[in-house]
Amino acid sequence: MNSAAAKPRAGWLPEHVDHLTRRETVEPIQELLDSPHPLAGFGSEPALMRRYVDEARLGTRWLLVKAKGSDTRERVATMAKTHDARLTVSDGSLIIEELI
Repeated sequence: MNSAAAKPRAGWLPEHVDHLTRRETVEPIQELLDSPHPLAGFGSEPALMRRYVDEARLGTRWLLVKAKGSDTRERVATMAKTHDARLTVSDGSLIIEELI
């Protein structure tokens, strides 16, 4: 990982952060979107997934941070704003919430 990608890791343990490339993002999400499973088109998640694929195709890279608790999610949102993130979401057990 290059130093630009490692920068946002500050303050988190390495096992709590994962950096995904375009290929690691587009292919698996597109497979889910193309799935014939009836739940694949349920709720707002497919729209978000299409946005993820579109962003990845534009070259957006993904930084996944395990952030439990509202204070940690706020730290992630602040970090994302500092690094000009285009999209920051919190994926809870029942809801996906945009943070910025």
